[in-house]
Amino acid sequence: MEKKTGEMPASLLTLVGCIAIAAISLWYGQNNHLMPQQASEQAPMVEAFIT
Repeated sequence: MEKKTGEMPASLLTLVGCIAIAAISLWYGQNNHLMPQQASEQAPMVEAFIT
């Protein structure tokens, strides 16, 4: 079985694609205000605890 030079395995391409999609999704979610508005007095404390 010959190995072609310059060709990436499909599993590596899938991994890179999934990481790229995850990074783009995280960026989009953080920068487009997808979270609901603050609805309680405790919300800032909870948000500070999570981040």
